[in-house]
Parts: sequence; structure tokens; C-alpha cells
Amino acid sequence: MGRVNNSGTFIKAGSAAGGTIYGYSVSDPTNSNVVKSGSGVVQTNTGHAVYVNCGSTEKRWEATATTTDSFGITSAGAVNYPSTWQP
Repeated sequence: MGRVNNSGTFIKAGSAAGGTIYGYSVSDPTNSNVVKSGSGVVQTNTGHAVYVNCGSTEKRWEATATTTDSFGITSAGAVNYPSTWQP
């Protein structure tokens, strides 16, 4: 699992050349990203693919984000593509 603590802008723009960010899939542990507790229990609603916390703005993406998915956020909490972030 990767984690970036930074200020700036995160954008995943959907396009034919866009990449895939894998979420959690029980049936595909090779390609899955998963958030687990210290004791190894899979956590829910934690942003398996992407998790962003900018002060009072918290956003997450649980499922695999494919080439056509678009979402983003700035370090100030301004949301890009707001309708596509998962609740």
C-alpha cells in the first residue's frame, strides 16, 4: 500500500490513456489495494484505492478506478469532478 502525505493537487483524469488504481477485491488479491487493521482485519469505508483528508474535507474511492473514472482534490479541499467521489 502506498501513502503520500503532501500538499498540492491530486487528479485522476479519465481517458483512453488513463491508468488504473486498484481498490479492494477479495477475488483478486494480486492486484488489490486493501486497508487492514494492525491485526490484519480488512477495514471498510477507508479508501482502499484512494483516501484524501484535507482538513474538514474527506474523500475516498473504494473500488478499482478504471481508465474512464475521473476525480481529484486540491490541498485546500476544493473538489474536482465532485460527482464521482464515492461517499
